[in-house]
Amino acid sequence: MNLLVIIIILWDLRFNLALILSCRGKVDTFWGNRTFKELTIKYINPFVYMYSLLIAEFITDGIILLMLILIAWRLHLPLSQKPGVKITFLLGSL
Repeated sequence: MNLLVIIIILWDLRFNLALILSCRGKVDTFWGNRTFKELTIKYINPFVYMYSLLIAEFITDGIILLMLILIAWRLHLPLSQKPGVKITFLLGSL
């Protein structure tokens, strides 16, 4: 479980660093007075970045949900209550 948290934090840091460093070494670009249009024309393609971020977040959310279901299965509950706990987790993912 701790390894999963570390992996997700590193995954998120990678995307943030990729966004900041995508300006060809000009790290201060995002803290200047640039408009979104100027940033997209000169430095990054926001659609490619957001699409890849969407896929990565979908994968990590699925992994987290799977881990919760596995933890819920190991709970000391009667078999009749375990599906209810799983459904609660699945509803929380919406």
